[in-house]
Amino acid sequence: MNLLAYLLLALAQDPDAAAASRLIEELENTGIDRRESAMVALRRYAPDNLEIDRLLGELARKIGGEVPLRAALVLRFRLAARLVLDPEKLISDLESEDPINRLSGVTRLLESGGRGAPLVAPLLKDADQNVCYHALRIVAASNDSRFAPDIRPLIEVTPLRTLAMQCLASMNDRSILPRLRRIVETEPNERAWAVPLLAQFRQMEDLPRLLSVFEHYPGLIPATISAMRRWEEGKRELAPALQRFAAEGISEAILLAADNPRPELAKILRTLCLRDATRAPAAFALAAMGDREAISFLLAEVRTKRHPASIAALGRLKAPEAVRLFRRMTAPGAPPLLPRERADFARAAGEIGGTEAEDFLLNLLEDFHEEVRFEAALGLGRLRTRRAVPFLACALDDAVGFNRISPPESSSPLLDQFEGRPSGTEWSQVREAAIRALASITGESRAGTLDEQAAAWRRWWEVSRPKYAK
Repeated sequence: MNLLAYLLLALAQDPDAAAASRLIEELENTGIDRRESAMVALRRYAPDNLEIDRLLGELARKIGGEVPLRAALVLRFRLAARLVLDPEKLISDLESEDPINRLSGVTRLLESGGRGAPLVAPLLKDADQNVCYHALRIVAASNDSRFAPDIRPLIEVTPLRTLAMQCLASMNDRSILPRLRRIVETEPNERAWAVPLLAQFRQMEDLPRLLSVFEHYPGLIPATISAMRRWEEGKRELAPALQRFAAEGISEAILLAADNPRPELAKILRTLCLRDATRAPAAFALAAMGDREAISFLLAEVRTKRHPASIAALGRLKAPEAVRLFRRMTAPGAPPLLPRERADFARAAGEIGGTEAEDFLLNLLEDFHEEVRFEAALGLGRLRTRRAVPFLACALDDAVGFNRISPPESSSPLLDQFEGRPSGTEWSQVREAAIRALASITGESRAGTLDEQAAAWRRWWEVSRPKYAK
């Protein structure tokens, strides 16, 4: 796909990039009717944007010439304006003949992550390797496989090879597999990064290579096992080896072995719980297997290290002892906790349940941090705590926004859960959680926008207040 297509998609508000790609390709069709039809469909990607609308019209009427180049330039400015305060200076630097200026422009975009990828994509062919390297970093952050054809030539550039192959591996670009296997087999000094990348591709034919690496290069075991976390067939095939590595105290192996536990694993984990270095992953894995003997070890981890995965595991085991610990750790005079830690407590209490958990969550509804109040409201809804309704009704006015990091899915690999890898992020308000909680408790729902739902629940509360006297 050409640069113009990248830019149009980067500015599009519609999430269906595949559909947009097809429509952009139609703009190059020789049939005027098909081009105009594509133009009409593409207009919905930039509603109320007269400049893009006009450019699409020109593109639909004329193929070739200067129109696509001019359109790409205008769109580059529009995208740059979303990322920096001086887009003209940025574009000027990126297009400068001076490599120092180009390097200045591309490094300015590093903090924007992958959003700047369409702007720096042409610099993947830059003659200056420093410029090319930083452009590649930005493109890698986008994890957009449409850039793969531009990245592949860089694996022939020695200083850029590692990053280019890591980038292509994250895009699951199998074209690098033969080269990667050759590196693993013939370049000992490069195995530290190449072996984990090879494991990411989850090819059963590579298992003998990995086993050979485990035997001769034990230092590569943790990183390679970590890369295998989503390779279910490979984990089953290597189950005996994973259990052996787990017994040796390799944290990654402990968690991967528990994804497909063998009969002897629980005994091994209980032993590992007695060692400070392996207690956290072993107790978490034991909890994932439903073994309540993990509770005392998890409590120790929370008490001494406030480990997020241990907090979550106590919620999974519905351990009432944990709520008492949470209350002591959040009591006046206790060492201060981070808002995220109190939010983790609230989430776990919402799974544990019981009167003590409900009391704890009601107190957290008054926390000064919005993330804690959000999780407390969700927890009360999950527990269907009827006596929380008056407090949740008050929270309908709590419209402070924050970027909520969603916890790992319960179906994700245990290593993801232990590391706390988020399942996503979303802009949230406490009143959203209050609305969801009220719907769960009452069995009712309200339609409309967030404002409309909040207003409808307020009206409901005015009528229903007598039934929920504090």
